[in-house]
Amino acid sequence: MPTAPADTPLLRELLAPHHVNEPAAASDASDASTRAHRARHARPHRRSMDPFGAESAAESAAESAAQNSWGEESTPRGRHRGRSEEDIPFTGGGLNWAALARCESGGNAHVTDASGRYGGLYQFDAHTWHSLGGHGLPQDASPSEQTTRARALYRERGISPWPTCGRRAER
Repeated sequence: MPTAPADTPLLRELLAPHHVNEPAAASDASDASTRAHRARHARPHRRSMDPFGAESAAESAAESAAQNSWGEESTPRGRHRGRSEEDIPFTGGGLNWAALARCESGGNAHVTDASGRYGGLYQFDAHTWHSLGGHGLPQDASPSEQTTRARALYRERGISPWPTCGRRAER
């Protein structure tokens, strides 16, 4: 049975109540930060067809030894190396949110798919994001805001927005 990660400041932020209808605060510093972020991430990231990101059969076989009993990776790899389990929300709403985030985005809150259409931890498209009250792009929002909106979407539509990863993340 998976255990909850240690209590960390980021984990507290992710699990803290988030006001969905609260507009994002804007400042010159955040605008500059947003521009810098977009400049760094202007080119969409490649997203593998395999939801767990295996690049080849050999890599997949080699990594199966590093998976826990839930079929989840025990250590991140690739462009997500260095991220820890504490960086991803893990409980609530009938889903293993950490597993869903790992499956959808490798646990990277700022990633986009190759087409640039889907972004963030739970790979929202802009239309769905805005229908849930989100502003801007999902990949530019905080992990806690993304999780709050993903939970709202789950309450509305169940796992249908995440047909593959949602089944794997159900408890």
